Amino acid sequence: MACLYQCPPTYGFCLLDRCSGRITRTQVSDSGTYTCVASNRAGVDNRHYNLQVHVPPSLDGAGSTDDVTVVRGNVASLLCIADGTPNPDYAQVNDTGRYTCVANNTAGQTSRHFNLKVLDPPRIKGSGVPAEVSVVVNNVLELQCEASGIPTPSLTWLKDGRPLPQTNSLRLLRGGEVLRVASAQLEDTGRYSCLANSPAGDDDKEFLVRVHVPPNIAGESTIQDLSVLQNRQVTLECKSDAVPPPTLTWLKDGQPFQASARVRILSGGRYLQINMAELSDRAQYTCVASNIAGKTTRQFNLAVNVAPTIKEGSQTVKHGAILAGNNPRYTFAEDGSLHIQSAQVTDTGRYLCMATNQAGTQRKRVDLQIYVPPSIADGRTNVTVTVNVQTTLSCEATGIPKPTVSWMKNGRAINTDQNQNMYRLLSSGSLVVIAPTVEDTALYECVVSNEAGEDSRFINLTVHVPPSIADESTELVVTRLSPVVIACTASGVPEPTIHWSKDGMKLPKEGQGYSILPTGPVEITSAELSHAGRYSCTAKNAAGSTHRHVQLTVQELPVIQYHPAILDVILNNPITLPCRATGSPRPTITWQKEGINIPTTGGSFTVLPNGSLQISKASVSDFGTYICVAQNPAGTALGKTKLRVQVPPVISSETLKYLAPVDSSVTLQCQADGSPPPSVTWHKDGQPLSESVRQRVLSSGSLQIAFIQPSDTGRYTCTAANAAGTVNIEMSLTVQIPPSVRGGEQEVAVVENSQAQLVCVAEGVPQPSLSWEKDGNPLTEITGEYTILPSGELVIDTAQPDDAGSYTCVATNAVGQDSRTVTLSVHTHPVFTELLGDVALNKGERLLLACGVSGNPPPRITWAFNNNIIPVHYDHMNGNSELVIDRVSKDDSGTYTCVAENNVGTIKSLGFVYVKEPPIIDGDLHSNRIEPLGGNAILNCEVRGDPLPTIRWSKNGINIKISNRIRQMDNGSLAIYGTVGEDAGNYMCVGNK
Repeated sequence: MACLYQCPPTYGFCLLDRCSGRITRTQVSDSGTYTCVASNRAGVDNRHYNLQVHVPPSLDGAGSTDDVTVVRGNVASLLCIADGTPNPDYAQVNDTGRYTCVANNTAGQTSRHFNLKVLDPPRIKGSGVPAEVSVVVNNVLELQCEASGIPTPSLTWLKDGRPLPQTNSLRLLRGGEVLRVASAQLEDTGRYSCLANSPAGDDDKEFLVRVHVPPNIAGESTIQDLSVLQNRQVTLECKSDAVPPPTLTWLKDGQPFQASARVRILSGGRYLQINMAELSDRAQYTCVASNIAGKTTRQFNLAVNVAPTIKEGSQTVKHGAILAGNNPRYTFAEDGSLHIQSAQVTDTGRYLCMATNQAGTQRKRVDLQIYVPPSIADGRTNVTVTVNVQTTLSCEATGIPKPTVSWMKNGRAINTDQNQNMYRLLSSGSLVVIAPTVEDTALYECVVSNEAGEDSRFINLTVHVPPSIADESTELVVTRLSPVVIACTASGVPEPTIHWSKDGMKLPKEGQGYSILPTGPVEITSAELSHAGRYSCTAKNAAGSTHRHVQLTVQELPVIQYHPAILDVILNNPITLPCRATGSPRPTITWQKEGINIPTTGGSFTVLPNGSLQISKASVSDFGTYICVAQNPAGTALGKTKLRVQVPPVISSETLKYLAPVDSSVTLQCQADGSPPPSVTWHKDGQPLSESVRQRVLSSGSLQIAFIQPSDTGRYTCTAANAAGTVNIEMSLTVQIPPSVRGGEQEVAVVENSQAQLVCVAEGVPQPSLSWEKDGNPLTEITGEYTILPSGELVIDTAQPDDAGSYTCVATNAVGQDSRTVTLSVHTHPVFTELLGDVALNKGERLLLACGVSGNPPPRITWAFNNNIIPVHYDHMNGNSELVIDRVSKDDSGTYTCVAENNVGTIKSLGFVYVKEPPIIDGDLHSNRIEPLGGNAILNCEVRGDPLPTIRWSKNGINIKISNRIRQMDNGSLAIYGTVGEDAGNYMCVGNK
C-alpha cells in the first residue's frame, strides 16, 4: 500500500516507511489536516490526521518584577499579555501586595510579578461644603484643616486665591492644620482656602470668614437736648457704623416707638422725623443700634416750645431798653422788630420781646439760628492704598446747619446704603473704602451743602496690587551646552520690576553666558556647569514684593578617561580593569561582558568605588570583551577592554594508539590549548622529526603522514610549549592493510517471486568480517527473508518488489573497511493506478481520458479506438497518459482501450464514450403562413438530435394547450383544424433534450 503526502514543497516532510511520515522542526504553520491516500485497482481509501503544534506560553517581561502605584478607588491595570498555542490560561496569586501573573498551557508555563502600592488621595474633613466662620473684631480667629491620606499630604493656605504669608498676628500651627489670627481685623474678611496635596491627588476646603464690628453711634456718650416749636418739624438723627450694618430701632420714654403718618422713621431707622410737633411729643427718645457683634444706644431729650403772642395795642419798647450795654449792631424799629447787622454765630440764641402796659406784661420769645456756609477741612487729595487694605477718604465738613455730604466716583453718585460691603460713610462725612480693588482706582468728589451754600473736594485714589508671580516649574534640568530660559511671569499694579539673584548673589543684566530679557526671564544660550544653582526672581512694586526660587541643574554627558584596549593576566591571578568617568551628576558605573550585565555580588567580580572592575582570580572563562557603562540622566558613555587570560599549554588527545592502512594518510592528534597559543614540535623514537613531503605538522599541532609505509611504525612524542610552560604526550602508530572487496556483477535483475543471489568476496589483513546493508540499513537473518552464506553471498529466496534497491557488502577489519554496492531490480507486472471510465458529453465539448499505470520496468502505454491503435503522448516520469480531443463529434463515440505492457506482462483498461448532439430544427427558422378561416393548418417542425429531443409549442409566448381541434403530431408538427380568427398569432416551436 503506497502512502501519498500532499503538502507545500517548503515542508520538511519525509516518508519513513510505507505508511508513516515525519516533519522535522515543526512550526505553528505546520498545524492543519494531513491526508494519507491509498489506492489500487480495486479502489481508493484515505485517512485524515489533524496536527496541532503547541507553543509554550510567553509573557512580555517574563521573570521580571514591576512596581505599580495606583490611587485608592482607581482601576489598577496589571498588563499581562501572553502568547502561546493553545492559548494559555491565566492565574493570579495574591501575596500581600505582590501579584503574580501565571500563563500556562499544555506546552509549558511562565510568570511575571507586580508589586502593587495603593495610594490614598488627600481628604480634608468637611471639604464638601464651604464653612462659614464669623468673628468679632479684635477676637481670636482659628480655622482648622484636618487632612488625611497616604502619603501624608502637605497643606497650603490661600486667601482670596493668593498665598497667605505668615505675619506677627497670623500663625500656622500643627503642621498647617490650624490657621490662627491673634486679633481679627476687618481686612481679615475673605475666602480662605486650605489645599492638601500629595502624589495621590489633592483636596481643598474653603472658609468664608466674616469679621463683625459692633455698632457705634456718633455722640453716644452724651445726651442731646433738642427743642422744637409747636407745629414745627424736628428730625432726630441716629448715624451708626458697624459690620454687618446694624438694625436701628427707637424707644420713647423707654417703650418701643410706634410710627404714624405724622411721626415717621426714615432711612431704615437713621432718622426719626416729627411733623407738626405737639406738646405730647415732649419726651426722652432712645436710638438702639444692634447687630450680631453687639449693640449701643443714644438718648435725645426733646422739648416742644409754644411761641408767645403779643396782643395788639402793646406799648413799644424804646431803643436799647432791653439789651444790656450799647451795641451798634442792634437797632429797633417803630414796630418793635429787632434788626441785627453782620449777624455772627454768637448771635444765635433765644430772644425775648416784652410788652408792658397798665394791664400787665406779655412776652414773646424768638429763637434765632445763624447759618454758616459749609467748609471742608484740609486733607490729602492724592491717596495711594494697597488692594484689600481699608482706607478712608477724608471729608470733614463744618457749617450751620450741619451740612449734608454726598460722594461721587468719576462723576457718578455713590450710594453707600446700597453698597455697604464696599463703602461706609462716617458721621464726619469721610468715605471708608472697605476692601479696595483695582476697580476702585478713580477720581472721587466729596460735596457738602446746607441752606447757606456748598463746598467740594476732589480726591484721586490709586489702588496698588502687590506683585504675584505665575506658578511655573521650580526645578529645571538641562544638558550642558543646551539653551534654557528661566521664566518669571509677574503681575501687579503698578507693574512690578524684576530682579534676579543666584545662590544669594545679585545678577547683573548680562553675564557670562546669560542675559536677563526685558520681559523678565533669564536666558542662557549655552548652559555650563557653572550656571547650575538656585535662581531667585524678586518682583517689587509700591504695594510690596514677592519672590520665587528655581533650582537649575546642568547635566553633563559622561566621559570615560583613558581606557586600555587590551589587558593580559595570568590564569588564577587577580586583575583590575580601570574605568574613570566624569560627568554631572556623577555617573554610575556598571560593567558588561560580551553585552551581558556582570553581577557584582556573590562572585569573583567586584566594582570598586572608583568604578574599576576587580577580578579576584582570573579564569579561562573570564577571557572576553568587557564594557564599562557610565550613565547619568544626561546620557551614557561606553569603554571597551579586551581581557586575555594566559593559560599554560594543555594537550588533549583521546587516541594514544593509531592503526592506519598502508598508503593512506593518518593524522596523529595533538590538540594543544593555551594562551598565548603554544608552539608544537614532534619526535619519533626519541629523535627530532623533520617535515617532508609525506610528513607535516598542521596548524592545529597534529602530525599528518601521507602514503603511510611500514617504516612509519614507531613511537611519536608531541611537545607543546608557551611562556606559561611545557607539556608532552607519547603515542604509537601501527601500519596495517585495510579490507578490499572484489568480484560479482554490480546490477542484478530478477522476476518477482524468483531467487536472487548477490556475490561478495573480500580480502584484508586482518581478515575482514562481512555484512550487508540495503539502502543504508543493516540486514539480518532474523526475519528469514535473507540468507547470508559463509562465503559472504546474500540469497533472497522469493524476491518481491519491496526487495528492489541498493545492496552494499561491507568488509571490516581492525584498520578499516571496504564496500561494494549491487543494485537489485525486481520486475513486476503492470498495474493500473487510474482506470478508464464511461464518459457522456455533448458534441463540441473537450474529451480527456487519463490512464495511470505502474510496474517495473515502467510499462509502455498504447491507445486503441474501436480496436484501432491511435498515437498518444506517454509520460515515462509518472506513468500517466492522457487522450485529449478538443471538440468531439458524433463519430468520436465508441470504445477506447488503454494497453500497458512491459517484459513481464500486458494489461488493458476499457472505457465507452457517448457523444450527444443538441436539437437541430430543419428548414427555415422563421416563416409566415396565411390560412383561410375554417381551413386546416399544418405548422411543420422537424427536429433532430441525439437523444431524440422533445418538442413544445407556444403562441405569443404562452404554451399551447392540446385539444381535439389543436393537436401535436408524432413528427412534432402542429395541426390546427377549423381555423378561426383567434388562431392568428406568432407560433414558436422549441426542441429540448
